Amino acid sequence: MTLPNAQIIEEAQTVWGLDVQPAGCPACRRAFLAEAARLGQPCPLCARGRLEPQPAFMRPEPPELALPFTHRLASGPADLRAALERFVQPVWLRPPDFTAERLLQRAVPVFWPMWLVDAEVAGSWQADLGFDYQVKSSQEAFRDGQWRTTEVMETRARWEPRCGEIRRRYHNVPAPALADQQVQAALIGDYPLHEAQAYAPELIGGALLRVPDLPPESAWPLAQSALDQLAGADCQQAAGAQHVRQMQLRAGYAAPHWTQLLLPLYATYYTDDDGRPQPV
Repeated sequence: MTLPNAQIIEEAQTVWGLDVQPAGCPACRRAFLAEAARLGQPCPLCARGRLEPQPAFMRPEPPELALPFTHRLASGPADLRAALERFVQPVWLRPPDFTAERLLQRAVPVFWPMWLVDAEVAGSWQADLGFDYQVKSSQEAFRDGQWRTTEVMETRARWEPRCGEIRRRYHNVPAPALADQQVQAALIGDYPLHEAQAYAPELIGGALLRVPDLPPESAWPLAQSALDQLAGADCQQAAGAQHVRQMQLRAGYAAPHWTQLLLPLYATYYTDDDGRPQPV
């Protein structure tokens, strides 16, 4: 399997059609691509360090897709303020700095990456497949002083061993590009990925770009698992089965192609009663 090449970006240059500077946070060690004006500002993700110039190890080709921001700070702050007010309102005992206005003032748009993998899966499979069928039975109950019989239709599964061959190419299978992606996804929730657009520099709009810290060779086992699940679902569908168990797939993965999807978030922070920054 051929993995994508990466290179070191050492200073400000045009990357992905943007004039950006590789930067990092000395506190949390996260790396970003940022406009030069953002150097020296608090890290948007930990709020403990300030962004400093540093080299970034990354792939030079632009992402394939980006999910645009729903609300822009410049054109629609009222919408973002309303969301922050809903976030703050349920907290009764809160520090003086924990207000929608202060969170809005510090809000920074950030794009975080996810790998997308195209690959051909070719090989053999075997599994126990379950096929639903209807069974008519009867139930008796004593009601109104007499026994009554009621017909009942019950759905059962008939299990059969099946095997076959598969050769199919899958496109844009997601895989993590960040070591903390699972934690971040749990905090943010699901994205409408179907609304993603072809990447264009104007979609970024001055946002910070987080650099992947999980290389493709580390993300491949999760990508392979996702490919296996898709292949297993196709085998089940081709057999017309409603259930599957003990699926075994012996396959190769040809011509993998890696790209990126950029997902948006707003990062901000407040200071607690002890003056410590707390990221939101």
